[in-house]
Amino acid sequence: MKSKAVLSDIDAPLALEGLLRGFREYAHVSSKDGRHVVRLRYGKAELALLPAQIAITAQAEDAIRLSYVKMAVAEHWSSHPLGSSHKLVWEGADADASRPPFFQTIEVLSSRLVTRKMKRIRFRGERFADFAAGGLHVRLLFPPKGRHPRWPTIAADGRIIWPDGEDALVARVYTLRSIDAQTGEVEVDFVLHDSGDIAAPGTAFAEQARCGDVIGIFAPGGNEIPNAKSILLLGDETALPAMARIAEALPATSRAKVFAEVESVEDHYQFPETDNVEVHYLYRCERPEGATGALAEVLNEATSRRKDELPFIWAGCEFSDYLTIRHLVREELNLQRNQYSAVAYWRRQKS
Repeated sequence: MKSKAVLSDIDAPLALEGLLRGFREYAHVSSKDGRHVVRLRYGKAELALLPAQIAITAQAEDAIRLSYVKMAVAEHWSSHPLGSSHKLVWEGADADASRPPFFQTIEVLSSRLVTRKMKRIRFRGERFADFAAGGLHVRLLFPPKGRHPRWPTIAADGRIIWPDGEDALVARVYTLRSIDAQTGEVEVDFVLHDSGDIAAPGTAFAEQARCGDVIGIFAPGGNEIPNAKSILLLGDETALPAMARIAEALPATSRAKVFAEVESVEDHYQFPETDNVEVHYLYRCERPEGATGALAEVLNEATSRRKDELPFIWAGCEFSDYLTIRHLVREELNLQRNQYSAVAYWRRQKS
């Protein structure tokens, strides 16, 4: 699928360089004969330099991924100095949509505890076929209590228009634990944080969720499950669902070693019981969450003996741990962007 846009009557070389500079921070950009291809996780954008114009083509496999490509271009353009005076308007596939194609509402069907601090909630929706294409993370939208929900719409440039004021939504990223496209059902695991230092609106929702409760969901962009012969998975409780999804998707010819930081043996999680998945638990034993440094220690030890052949490194954890791990993989191990994935799932609030 494709959508096109043209930015006209501008200093095209200057505007194009600003766009490409932003993309180079996290995407692969190739250039040849005045045409520039930005390869994103969910598709690509082609930018061509013309006299006083930039011609942009967004391309992806389906409407959801296409919408994410368009939104990425629009976000970069909106932050450009010329973005406020020269509007980006898409034409072509899905240009007239009023709702984001990656949005739908879901309804609570059931809930149960899977560990003493993890509640699994099963939801029913309408369309989940595109959710099963390698994407781990979704954004859940929690409406304000006592008000009729107002859901997001999409602007002509592809960006999201959020309801505000008393109708403002709370959005948080979670892992899809399971997907059943045929029945239209998904499961999401919520960590039940008991610390006052942790801001977790999802916890409040999970503790009070009742059958029939409705929230919103954004579909994943896809291609988040690593494809490697050897994978090292590092994470705390918030990353358990993602690490389990990755381990379940592992082909028989690949191997994964999981290191999960939890409070105690009561917080063990269900991982696939296969010969190519090895699970180790790191116990905090009442030490503060996200402050033990245990995940970084494991990474140091696991890689110090394997400088010649390192595994793909995946980490999901508290923000401080994420910064340490990111520094290790970038500066100490000199890994390229396709050799690791590090995600900050939450942040400790400082008292």
